[in-house]
This record gives sequence, structure tokens and C-alpha cells, in this order.
Amino acid sequence: MTGETRLARESLDRALSLKPSLMEAQVMLAGLDASVGHIKEARERLDTLIARDPGNVALLGMMFQLQTQEKDWGQSQATLTKLRTAGADRAAADLAEGHVAVEQQQWEKAEAAYVRAAEQRPMAPEPLLALVQLGMKRGQVAEAQSRLEGVLAAHPGPSLCGRLPRGIIADAGRRVGSNPAFRNRGTSQSEVEYSLGPSGEIPLYREADG
Repeated sequence: MTGETRLARESLDRALSLKPSLMEAQVMLAGLDASVGHIKEARERLDTLIARDPGNVALLGMMFQLQTQEKDWGQSQATLTKLRTAGADRAAADLAEGHVAVEQQQWEKAEAAYVRAAEQRPMAPEPLLALVQLGMKRGQVAEAQSRLEGVLAAHPGPSLCGRLPRGIIADAGRRVGSNPAFRNRGTSQSEVEYSLGPSGEIPLYREADG
């Protein structure tokens, strides 16, 4: 534990000694525990907080992340069900379900979840990139490459990211970059190849009312 982390913990402990019910401090302590590898302590703290506020999407999302980090697939699936009940964003929940299924090599279940996420968020690249990655894992290279070309054409520029093999990126970039419609959007093949790094996630926010 670094000096800064120790000071942060001491400050939060003092705040809780004055007001034990202060949820913000409890949540920050859970995050602090997780950041230094004290996953068991973080999960126990979150369990207490969730018992007090079982419909809190943010707390459930934190718990889900810790459970998947520990490959606790059974509990993570149960937490994901709670997230859906609490009103988490449906596309994000489907994307998360797909990730859990992939880790367990449940390919069909993962594909179905990613397709649902893509249908709900047709303009978001994350579900489509997840399908590309899934295709690569399953050895469906041609299908994955074709899907990637569509993603690159729809989302050109350095903001698009994804953990994908360099070869498939370069080849898809060349083919998409040769399309005049793609070039007209002002993105070069080199920008496409450079931009594909770690993919973002759709946050597990609560569904908008209405």
C-alpha cells in the first residue's frame, strides 16, 4: 500500500468514525480495497452496502466487476440478473452477459447476447467489435473480418478501439480504405490501423425513464 493510499484510507476511516452510515465513504473504501488487491474485503463491504440498497445499479455494477475479475461466474450471473431487475441499461447488460459467456466458452450464448446489444445500440461500435472478437476466438476469421470492415466503415477515425489481431486489422483497413465513401469521411488506413486499441464498454447505467 502506497503512502497516498494509506492517507486516503485514514481519511475515509475518520469520516466513517464520525458517521458510520456515510455510503460515499464506504463505496470509496470498497474501491480502495479492490485497487490494492483486497478483493475479499471489497466484496464484503459491497455486500453490506447492497443489503442496504439492493436496487443500486452502481453498487451492483462494482460487485459484478469484482466477481468477473475473480472469475466467479455463478455469482456474476446472479448479480447481472439483479442489475437487470434494478434497471441497468439493457444493451450494457447484454454486452456484459456476452463477456461472461465468452470467458466460459459458451459461444452461442455470447453471440446471442452481443447480437441483442447490437440491435439495441446499432450506432455503438462496442457490441459489433465484441462479435468480431468472438468470431476470431471461434476461428471464424472470414466472417469476423467481414464484420470488422462494416464496423470500420461506420466508425472511422482514431476514436474506434478494439483488441484485435494486427493482421486482420490491416487487411480490413486496406479493403475499407479503398472504398471511396470511406475515404471521403477523412480517415486513412494508417489511422484505422493505429486506432484499434482496448475497446470501451457501454456503462451499466440505469435505463432512461420512458
